[in-house]
Amino acid sequence: MGLFKQAWQCNFKEKDSRDKRQKLLKKALNQVAKAESEAKLARIALEAPLTTVRGAAIKRLDDQAVLARLALTENDMLVRGEAIRQLTDQVALVQVAATDPYAPYRLLAAKAITNDAVADQVFHAIAKGKGESHVAKEAVGRISNPGLLLDIAQNAYYPDAAIAALESVSDQSVLAGIAKKDGDIYQYGKVATAAVARMTDPKLLTDVAQNAQICYARSAATEKLKALCSHEWDGCKCKICGEIRDEQHDIERITCKRCGRTLSGKALLEAVRNLTDQALLEKIASTGYDLRMCPHGFTDDVRMIAMEKVQNKSVLSIIANAGSGFMNGRYVGSNSYSIRIAAAMKTGDSALVERLKQDSASYAQQYDADMRSGM
Repeated sequence: MGLFKQAWQCNFKEKDSRDKRQKLLKKALNQVAKAESEAKLARIALEAPLTTVRGAAIKRLDDQAVLARLALTENDMLVRGEAIRQLTDQVALVQVAATDPYAPYRLLAAKAITNDAVADQVFHAIAKGKGESHVAKEAVGRISNPGLLLDIAQNAYYPDAAIAALESVSDQSVLAGIAKKDGDIYQYGKVATAAVARMTDPKLLTDVAQNAQICYARSAATEKLKALCSHEWDGCKCKICGEIRDEQHDIERITCKRCGRTLSGKALLEAVRNLTDQALLEKIASTGYDLRMCPHGFTDDVRMIAMEKVQNKSVLSIIANAGSGFMNGRYVGSNSYSIRIAAAMKTGDSALVERLKQDSASYAQQYDADMRSGM
């Protein structure tokens, strides 16, 4: 009788058909289901050639010594995982949670530990160390000890675990310390910005904005300060946080004297509309844009707005009569016919207006003729 293998001892051969394999497996599983002694289940769990058969035996096995042996030393991951699921021995579970090479199995063992203090320590090691990011993050959610959570927030290998632990940190000084810490800009940068997001102390946020090692943290702190600030505006710039708004700029050429921003588009148009300084309005109205000689001049739409507010008719007359050149020893760029006609209309000189309109029409005809001859 000893020459014959039992059903659980059979293994598949390369030439076996699919049907034959299914029949062999079915017989082996039936034998496992009928096994009544722990000794026989243990032998099958340890010696069966087929992983599925071993797993079936482990599910019925109560022998903690055998389960611990399989959980700690088995190379077959499926068999080892099933043994860990059935294991209740607390000493063995702690060993598995500390040493298994597969992070999800370490977490699986830790979940079965019944002593809360011990479990916290085991989860702390999993959350703080290497393995798999999602496992580390889940481990954080199972820790109740604030000190351990703080350590993870400050020192975890995976950013997701550190960020999850930050949810329990409210001390503003600690958060500032985490935000200012140096590290990999792409990995630790996530942690630093998450710490900033939990900060509310303006003084500490200012410190982070100025001194954080990672640029993302500095930017996040700057934006948070702006969000928390009850702004005290000095024209376009807040006296408290330094935020700039696109209104009430104090312009000189195309740069705001107050905030230093180079204005363009709607911000520049609005700034000119709000001007009352006649000297500056005259300067804007009379300074055309010339890429080579007057690159800081103004475009016609900006000049038109300024010109509507200029009161000095002699300045308007000079603009109307000057195609390009100098005004009071200063090069003022070129004046389009639309600018010159608008200036002439403000002076009330109807003859000048009519002459400029005729010159404009002649110029347009000549330009058209030149283009045609060039073609």
